[in-house]
Amino acid sequence: MSDRLQWLNRHALLLRHRLVRDAVQQEKYKLPFALKPLVTGDDMESADFVEVLFNAGKHREVCEFLAYCMHRRAAVWWGYRCLVTLLEEQEKVPPVVVDIADIGKPKPLTVPDWAKEPPEPTPEQLAPITELRAKVQAKSDELHKLVDDAMALVPPNIRKMFDTIYGAVDDMFKQEYGLTTRELVRKAAEQIDDPLFVVDPESPIFKAEAELKAQIEAMRQETVELVKSAMPAPDPAEVKQNSDDAMQAVYRWIVAPDEINTQAAMEIGNKCPDLPQGLLAMVAFWSYGNMMPTGDTVVQTPPGLAANGLGSVLLNAALAKGGTRKYAERYALYAQIGLDVLQGRDTWGESTGDKIPPHAAIGRENGKVETARQIMPDEQEKPKSGGYSRWVPGASQA
Repeated sequence: MSDRLQWLNRHALLLRHRLVRDAVQQEKYKLPFALKPLVTGDDMESADFVEVLFNAGKHREVCEFLAYCMHRRAAVWWGYRCLVTLLEEQEKVPPVVVDIADIGKPKPLTVPDWAKEPPEPTPEQLAPITELRAKVQAKSDELHKLVDDAMALVPPNIRKMFDTIYGAVDDMFKQEYGLTTRELVRKAAEQIDDPLFVVDPESPIFKAEAELKAQIEAMRQETVELVKSAMPAPDPAEVKQNSDDAMQAVYRWIVAPDEINTQAAMEIGNKCPDLPQGLLAMVAFWSYGNMMPTGDTVVQTPPGLAANGLGSVLLNAALAKGGTRKYAERYALYAQIGLDVLQGRDTWGESTGDKIPPHAAIGRENGKVETARQIMPDEQEKPKSGGYSRWVPGASQA
């Protein structure tokens, strides 16, 4: 490829599965049908596949594959870094909380200026119309006189026949509609010319409309109350606390992926799995490799569970409300962060010094928070097995 030399200088240091087929067979990565033509052979390396996807602008697909082929501990750090960028976005543009009671709520009709009725015309504006109407009326009277003069020249027997036929038609029209044709036209003209003519507000149509709207609103209010009682809205303060606790638990696990921090990640993850932060805590738990971290029994994490969970974390983050980036922009950013982590340019090492952890620094420049060094486990808290670098037989290393 044109930038092959550039890619050769970027070693994929933190790959867990060197070949694409390894990710498929061992991690149960389901290769999308549309991407199969991009796999050039059974021995295609994962780094080359990532390169192809990234150069093609398939950032979401890059993220999905990296979740399956990246070293587990590095993958959790990657997810953590992505959530930190999301929190930074939402610090600038907080998400708008929508009250369920506002869903379907009738809204006042706002009529634009161009659709509003024009103001009442002034006498000066009406003068040309009045003059034209007088001229039209004069012409109409003149025409009627000509018709009457013409009818006077018609022989009596023919005029009588015409009057008989016209009268019969008029009687049928009045029997059907209650008015003759001339009476109907006259009444319509009177109503149009009458400036006081308005639609009757007491019409049964308007009463039925008001009753129907009231019934619909009553049903909507009842539905809202039922939904609120069945699914009460979470307390924003509780959501914020769970998010902070989950990010802290994830960071603890990244710094020291031992049994204690794995158990803590599982507990907070089970508490708020609906949050991407809580789901990432569960990913950290699954990434440990042992579903029973504090016991003597080893239950291996099913293949692909942690990777699939991480993919869901990134998807939820990309779809999150608020922030300054859109869906595609976030995936492009997450893919770039993933490459930086994969190639060793972005690791947790620098964050473990005497400075505030990345997630705790957001919006708390003047606050007193726990430093990265302070959250390292004390010696007495470390498990007897050694904790930080422990390898569980039969389980995947973090």
